[in-house]
Amino acid sequence: CEGKTTTQTCNPRCVAGYETTTSGSTVTCTASGAFDSTSLTCARATCAPLTTLSNFSHVSQQNSCGGRDKFEDTCTAICATGYSLVGVAKTLLCAATPNAPQSSSVQYMEVAPDGSLLTATPPTCVGDPCTIGK
Repeated sequence: CEGKTTTQTCNPRCVAGYETTTSGSTVTCTASGAFDSTSLTCARATCAPLTTLSNFSHVSQQNSCGGRDKFEDTCTAICATGYSLVGVAKTLLCAATPNAPQSSSVQYMEVAPDGSLLTATPPTCVGDPCTIGK
C-alpha cells in the first residue's frame, strides 16, 4: 500500500511466508493520511504434507514433519525401520516458495550443509538384508 494518496484504495498483503487470516482487507487512504482500517492480521503459512512432494511417499521413508508444517519450521526426513540410510538424513525447512505468485506460498525445501535452500529430495534408503531364518 505504499505510494497511495487520499481516497485511493489498496489490498494489503502479508509478507512472504505469511497468509492473511482476515477477509475484506481493502483499505482506503483517508484525508488524515492514515488508512481507514488496520485490521489485517497475518499468520504463518502452512506447508502441504511432505508426502505430497514427489518421491516422499515411499514406504522406506519417514519424517518428523507432522506438526512441524508452519513457515520457518524445520523437520527431518530419514529412513523407516527395516531400511538403512545411505548418506545423511535430510533437514527440511518450510520456506517461502521461490518466485511464487502469492506471498503466502510455502513448501518444504532442503537445507544444504552451507545453509542454502535446495529443492527437497528424499533420503536414500536401502532395504536391510533378511538374516533370520536363513
